[in-house]
This record gives sequence, C-alpha cells and structure tokens, in this order.
Amino acid sequence: MEGHYGTRVSSIVQQPSSSSIVLTLNPNDTTVILGSSINSTITVSSLNGFSGAVTFSQPVTQTGITATLSTYSVSVAPSKPATTILNVTVKGPIPRDAHDCIYGCMHDVSVTGSTGSDFQTARLDVLVYVPNFQFYSDQNLAMYAGGSDSANLTLVGINFSGNVSLTTTVAPTGPRVTLNPGSVYLALQKGGYTRVTVDSANAPAGEYNVTVTATAVANESLSHRVTLYVTIAPRLSTPAQPSILSLLVGYLPTIVPVGLLVSFLVITALLDRRARKQNQTGRSIDSNVRKQETSGTTSFLDSSGYWQK
Repeated sequence: MEGHYGTRVSSIVQQPSSSSIVLTLNPNDTTVILGSSINSTITVSSLNGFSGAVTFSQPVTQTGITATLSTYSVSVAPSKPATTILNVTVKGPIPRDAHDCIYGCMHDVSVTGSTGSDFQTARLDVLVYVPNFQFYSDQNLAMYAGGSDSANLTLVGINFSGNVSLTTTVAPTGPRVTLNPGSVYLALQKGGYTRVTVDSANAPAGEYNVTVTATAVANESLSHRVTLYVTIAPRLSTPAQPSILSLLVGYLPTIVPVGLLVSFLVITALLDRRARKQNQTGRSIDSNVRKQETSGTTSFLDSSGYWQK
C-alpha cells in the first residue's frame, strides 16, 4: 500500500513446491476510482512438467465491487503459459467503516485456478478512491448569558465535487444557532467553509452541544458531523446607584432626630441670648433709678422707652 493517495493492486500467489501451476497478475499497481474499472492480466504458468486444462472460479469480491474474467478455462503446458483478463469495476456504495476510508477504502478481489488435483489463488488488494469530504473545526465556544460567539467549520473535498447541505441540532435546547451559508459547493479537491453562530439571548447559563451535520445532496449516505461544545456563563450584574430621594428616605430615621436636636439647641440658644439681654436692660434701668433718687429728681420711663422727668 502506498499511503492514502492511490490504489495498490498486488498479487499474492500460493505456490507450494508440489504445485503444478502458478498464477501471476499484471499490473500489480494501479488506480481505481469509484465508478471506474481496471483490468489485470492473470498469467497461468506450468510447474513440475504439468500439461492440461486450468479452470477458474468466479472472482470473489466485496460490497460495491464486481469482477469478471475474459475466459474461465485455459490450457497450459511447459513453456506454454496461458492468460485470462480480470476486469474489476467499482460501482459502490463502498463501506466507509475503516479509517482509510477518509481517502480510500481497502478491498480485495480473489481468483482461484484449479487443475482438478491442485489449485492456486491470486488475490488483488485494491485501495479504492471514494468520493468523500472532510468536515472539521478546532474551536469551542464560550460566552456570557445574553451574548453570542461564532466559529468557522471547514469542508475539504476528496475525490468529490457537489453540493453539501448543512443542518444543526442543539442539546439541551436553549441557544439559537444559525449557519452562513446553509449549504456549500465543493469543487474537486477543493475546500469551503460555513460559519456557525450561537446566540444565547434566551438560554440559561450552562453547557450545550451544538452538532452540525454536513450531507452530500446527491448521496445522502455520505455525511459527516462536527460537535461544538458551548459554555454560557452567567453575567455578573452591577448594583444600581441609589437616588438622592432613596438616600434621604434611607437616612430619614437618623436625619429627623438630628434635625430636631439642632433646632432645639438653636431655639434654646436664642432664648438664652434674649434672656441675657433683658437682664442687662433691667440692671441698667435699676441703676438709673437709683441715680435719679440720689439727685432728688423724679423720672419715669415712658411707653417709647425714653426717660421723662
């Protein structure tokens, strides 16, 4: 096998020392693409002096491959080999269970020749190029509740051209998912991409799986999926700033007693000042009366506050 980029066809021939014939295949290295055919020549050679007829069984193949022989019986003799043509057609569908099926799938075709008393088998190991595409993303998404995030999903055609449709599922339900575009055309051996956007506007915080499925429009059995792991974190809320009114209301139980106390102190101070002033006025009047009495003059304080003799 020569990696993932071709089809290796190899002959494996059973040849014990007592064999009367040997089978070989030519060519033993060729390319097979789904929907095409190849030919390989089977040469039967005599061993140990054998002369006679050799008959072939129906070629044994796997799912999606058919094979026929140009002739099912030949005659051989020493130094006189015979040939038959093996035709292999790859019709599909080809199973894609093996890892190698990303680029191609390994299959085999076997043919048995018999002399009546002896038989030999030749087997072709065939790596079939299968129309396929890769679909992948190396991103996961994270956002705060109410936010959104996006990721690019890449598609690469492998022996494939055609339209690929895209669909999404979310588990558990919650975030809204959109694709742009919702389908991609892949040219042969070319790539494309779609952008998936997850909007968490109506989704509670938590973990979600967003699965995007890409399906070939012309062959729905050709499908691949990508799962994105999405984390929605709760958004931290900022406490509202209190208004002046709310502050006043909040501090009212403290403000009212303090205000009353201040008012009481102010009023008390004013009354005290007034009382002192009146006392001073009284003392002044009393002193003047005594002076008048001493001088023998009688005076009195009229209603306007002036002294009259």
